[in-house]
Order: sequence, then C-alpha cells, then structure tokens
Amino acid sequence: MVLTGLPRGGTTLSCYLVGKARNTVALNEPIRRDEFAHLLPDREAVAEGVERYFRRARRNVESKGVVFSKHVSGTLSDATFGTPNAEGVRKPVLQKGEIAVEKELGLDFFLVIKHPALFTAL
Repeated sequence: MVLTGLPRGGTTLSCYLVGKARNTVALNEPIRRDEFAHLLPDREAVAEGVERYFRRARRNVESKGVVFSKHVSGTLSDATFGTPNAEGVRKPVLQKGEIAVEKELGLDFFLVIKHPALFTAL
C-alpha cells in the first residue's frame, strides 16, 4: 500500500497508526529521494522501480526481520519534531536506518510505505 498526502497533513501520524495494525508493517519515507531519478522521465519505469522496492522490503522483513525507515530509537514515531526548546524551536527527532520488525506476521502481511513528496510527484 502506498501512503501519500500533503506535507504536514498527518501522513506521519497515519503511518504510525497503520503500523500498529496486526499483520502490517509500515515504513516512514525509506526511499532515497534520488532513488529513481535515473529512470525519469519514464513514469512507467519509475512505477516498476517502486514495485521492485516493495518486493525488496518484503524480502527483508521475511528473511532478516528488519526494515529501513525513519524512526526514533528503533521504532516508528507519530511525531517528526521534538518538544520546543527554550527558544521555542522544535528540532527534528527522526533518523533513518534499519529497525527490527518485532511483531508476528503472516506470509500475507500488508506492507505500507509512506512517502508523500516522492509518491505525489509520480
């Protein structure tokens, strides 16, 4: 499942909540922005590249029990920014990297990838 929407429109929260569902793995912006640049302007080739990415991510879950995603301390988060500091500035708290999938999944698990800017551009 592709999860997209307007930036700052609640997609991070949506991804977090969907990821809580049983038999579901949700990823928060795992794809590099330039991952498919070499395929442009061929939109069909880009769509095939996205499909290959989904298959690769599923294989990683099935064989290694890990995914690549934005996260906070190894778990999906419902917030992109932390609490305001003394100056009122909220700094980003997300980092990108591998995280363990620590839930029981069936072979037919749902894979959700949230990437508003990338998927909307397609």
